[in-house]
Amino acid sequence: MPSLEDEVTELVGEVADVFDWEDFEDGEVDIEILESDDFPHPYCDIVRDDTDEVFRLFALAEPADLNTVLPDHIRLFQELEEEYKETYSEAVLVWRGGGGEDFWYIHRTEDGEIGLFHSDLSLDEEEDEDDDDEEDDDFAPPQVL
Repeated sequence: MPSLEDEVTELVGEVADVFDWEDFEDGEVDIEILESDDFPHPYCDIVRDDTDEVFRLFALAEPADLNTVLPDHIRLFQELEEEYKETYSEAVLVWRGGGGEDFWYIHRTEDGEIGLFHSDLSLDEEEDEDDDDEEDDDFAPPQVL
């Protein structure tokens, strides 16, 4: 069974598919796994300067009941927002439990509410969108903090 650090590294590739991080999709990017007394799981922070977002990704050892973990994860999201509020306009908390390919993420919606999203639903929405969008000239690849 892979370690939680390995799970986080694998999660980066899955998140790259959903959020179109082309530089991360091949899994060849070095990810620094962090541990902190302020955060209960091994994690990595990834910054997207082009969208002014910071992503915190982590993995749980076992699948967890969403009703049980969600209040704590919302608190962790709010702490992430607070930690980076002076630097980035958006924060996204991403996690996966028990080694599956699906993951959950939390971020603020356009109307300012905290939203909970699932990777499968995000991929379905993305496939429905028109793929003929032009490349953004201001694109900058995500960075690992």
